[in-house]
Amino acid sequence: MLEGGAEDEFIVGAWPIGLAWLAFVLISVSTAWNVYRHLLCYSRPDLQQHVLRILLVAPIYAMSAALGLSISESGAFLVRSVRDIWEAVVIYSFLNLIIEYMGGEHHCLQSISQREEDVPHLFPFNYCLKPIPVGKMIRFCKMSALQFVILKPVVAVLSIVVYLCGQFHDWYYQWLLFVVYNISYSLALYGLYLIYFASHAHPSLQSKRPLLKFVSVKMIVFLTFWQSLLLPHAPLPGSVSRWEDFILSIEMVVFGALMNGAFSWREFHSGFRGSKKALQFDITDAIELDVATSGQPGATGQPTAN
Repeated sequence: MLEGGAEDEFIVGAWPIGLAWLAFVLISVSTAWNVYRHLLCYSRPDLQQHVLRILLVAPIYAMSAALGLSISESGAFLVRSVRDIWEAVVIYSFLNLIIEYMGGEHHCLQSISQREEDVPHLFPFNYCLKPIPVGKMIRFCKMSALQFVILKPVVAVLSIVVYLCGQFHDWYYQWLLFVVYNISYSLALYGLYLIYFASHAHPSLQSKRPLLKFVSVKMIVFLTFWQSLLLPHAPLPGSVSRWEDFILSIEMVVFGALMNGAFSWREFHSGFRGSKKALQFDITDAIELDVATSGQPGATGQPTAN
């Protein structure tokens, strides 16, 4: 086993950097292949625009980790801030993907309203909070996700300003981040769980492996966040931020494979070979956050609502 000095040399040496970039290449190749096959089978823009945005999260995480090990601490901080902003995109896209699977917000609300009882809160909140009325279910879940979508970029930009002012590592700002992020992440995860709980039995989701999709998004966004809170308290030699980037880069190989399996192109494969014409789609489909267009078929085959 390496002694203290040798362990310090490892995390600042070439091996972590090389392994991180190798992990990035593996994730990028597998994700690029999945994205390419999605574009060949681009038959459901209302769904696949969300899928494409979600798939990009693993390469972005892996690249930010590799860059964090390769450049200065200040540069790595800026890279992580950009990565944090994409987390908000992923959460919003996943929520809209589930809703679109059920035929759009209107049909999703209709489906959930068929429940004989209101949606209960998760333990232990079910003992102190009343069940959510089905008529307010979608609104509650969207608000839970949207607060994260808005807060995450705002805090990321604020952290950059505070970092440039040299006060980012001050205890009061770190405690502020700890409290605000924990509340925001927990509320967003709670909203995603409730929409999954209320909709996972829907016929249009039965063949879409909703649990695998939910777990993969949860692991790559939420698990890595709580991991970043625990690592500073682990007995790791050397820079904690470098260890975090190194561990994250290795994890992304597993999480990226899980993500590509959960959001596979095979779900949209119609049984015939795609043509090059399928690649000629509006690039805004993969970038815009405003989703449904009037009359576009939802997952149930019915037009989505405006």
